[in-house]
Amino acid sequence: MTALLLWLGLSFAQTEVCREPYSRIQFGAAIGQVDDAYRNNDVREAKELLQEIGDDLLCHDEVIDRLLLSKFARFMSLQFFFSQDEEGAKRWGTTAGLAGEDLPYEARIFPSTFVDLMNDLEDPPVGGPAGGLAVPPGGGVFVDGDLLLAPKVVAEVPHFVQVFDRDQVLLGAYWQTGAAFEQPILGEATNPKTPKWWTGEGATSARNRTLDNNKGGGSDFPLVPVVAASGLAVLSGVSYVLAASAASRLPDATTGKELTSARTEANALVVVSGVAAAGAIGVGIGGVLVSHDGLRFRGRF
Repeated sequence: MTALLLWLGLSFAQTEVCREPYSRIQFGAAIGQVDDAYRNNDVREAKELLQEIGDDLLCHDEVIDRLLLSKFARFMSLQFFFSQDEEGAKRWGTTAGLAGEDLPYEARIFPSTFVDLMNDLEDPPVGGPAGGLAVPPGGGVFVDGDLLLAPKVVAEVPHFVQVFDRDQVLLGAYWQTGAAFEQPILGEATNPKTPKWWTGEGATSARNRTLDNNKGGGSDFPLVPVVAASGLAVLSGVSYVLAASAASRLPDATTGKELTSARTEANALVVVSGVAAAGAIGVGIGGVLVSHDGLRFRGRF
């Protein structure tokens, strides 16, 4: 009960800080901006962007994407390198490696001396306090995008900690160094159960939680958006045909009133047709993206 009250307090504080969630799409776009800044040799701009990302991630309402975290940590390492802080560069470089992503080093961004420093990193020790975790009922504690089963992590390097409840609602998130866990994290649970919505696939797990809990199977086919888009497409086609019919009456109009009426009708139907067509495209594409866990960022960032 005490642990639950602590989590409720942390959740309330998180809500006060986070006016709106910070999405994976926003995270990926921001990493792209950092990449561009380094390519333009604008180290100051990159530093400011990285500071903003670090703060915004406290409102990241899904389990952090390990690839994006790895890129963020590597850019942080590069920032410390440019500041001539070798130890800081090593710590963030180690964090980047913990995400398990083998990222290439582009010569335009990463100096050869930095690459040598990253390649010479030693495996750091793992440690943490005795005891277990205070896991919210049905939820989980995540470190660097991985489900945490015991308060043991790599020492002396930055970690990103997130806590979610049984419905994958974010209760709290923060950065920590090594195993310096905040008090609400620590408890008596030595082998906490895995949340039902967690599949071990990082950020995608949250989007699949409904299907995972459906023992009778299911489909991720976006039925509702497709039906809605089809209806809008039909409406667009019918409106266009009616507009053409109204326009065909213009040569036969014998009075100004008839001409104005036919022209107004034709114009209105053309507008309806265009709006319906745009709606069909938007609903269709949006439904497919949502049903397949949104956009995935690929390429150089």
